[in-house]
Amino acid sequence: MRDLFERAIAEKPDDVAAHAAYADWLTEQGDSRGEFIRVQLALEDETLGPQRRTELRAEEKRLLDAHAREWLGPELTALLFPRWFRRLMPKGEFAFRRGWLDRLSFPELEQRVALALARSSATRLLRSLSFEAGGSEEDWPTLMAAPFVSTLREFQLGLDPMQSVGAANEAVEFLALAQSLESFKLMAAEVVTESIFALPLPRLRTLEVHCATSYRCDALSQNPTVTNLQRLAFHPHAADPDDPRSFLGLDQLRAISRSPHLTGLRDLEFHLSDAGDAGCRELVESRLLGRLRHLSLQFGRVTDEGARILAESDQLGQVELLDLDHNALTGEGFALLKATGIRVSAIDQHGPDDNDYLYSGDME
Repeated sequence: MRDLFERAIAEKPDDVAAHAAYADWLTEQGDSRGEFIRVQLALEDETLGPQRRTELRAEEKRLLDAHAREWLGPELTALLFPRWFRRLMPKGEFAFRRGWLDRLSFPELEQRVALALARSSATRLLRSLSFEAGGSEEDWPTLMAAPFVSTLREFQLGLDPMQSVGAANEAVEFLALAQSLESFKLMAAEVVTESIFALPLPRLRTLEVHCATSYRCDALSQNPTVTNLQRLAFHPHAADPDDPRSFLGLDQLRAISRSPHLTGLRDLEFHLSDAGDAGCRELVESRLLGRLRHLSLQFGRVTDEGARILAESDQLGQVELLDLDHNALTGEGFALLKATGIRVSAIDQHGPDDNDYLYSGDME
């Protein structure tokens, strides 16, 4: 019966009724995990009053403190609860959802972590996995052999958009296997973005690629499977002091704004770009501006002319937040945008001929 229930949940992890039935059966067997599942399901009710929610949170914590090591299994427990004197042992964070291990985060992808993830039955319904730093070429095949890869919903490699994890082309192979991913975030200087942008990505809703030195937006623009993509975020590597050019320019922005497939895009972060005022005009003329709810052009060279182009557009009213921090606006340009009534952020502006903003990214 346990296998039948778990197979049914694995096939349809969003089926609340299947989780509830499994909880009832576990409780009948005297298994505390049944009560834990029922508590977590109850906490999903948004109509709960504050007192009842507090009571359920306390019960959830009591059960987790008593049984987390048992439910995680020995290998994951050794990684997540290391003894204080075993300094070389990694330590990460975890969370359960509906009684199953749902989220894992580790400081670094390394072989013992990859092995534990691949061999543990506790990771069967894992939905979110992240590493602050990448691993070696030998670590990735082990991770990619884990049974949860095909059903994983979120994957993140790197923590800070301004700090690269180094080489991460193996992440492209991982992404190719993780066909259920809805969110993929990568902070890597050495990665072939064309390989990422050309992959079949039918379920992907969030794509963030930071610290890269090449953005093949033409490949993304021509990808017919990206119709569900809602959030796109790029913050490239800092410019080369000997060749101070942005790795994101007008051509890349035009590829995104004119794509016949990026029809679901609602949130665009296009940072460290020299597209400037011409980029503002492109957003208006392509009509992409009218589809966006959040637009961030941080670390750029948008001047008061770009502000005027945006402010005069009949599309700007759809934007809920316009972020122009670290650009080249004066008070006049900021006033034009504020007068439209939308939320605008424009801190730390620089001069129109100042290129220092190009070094506000990951640096070797």
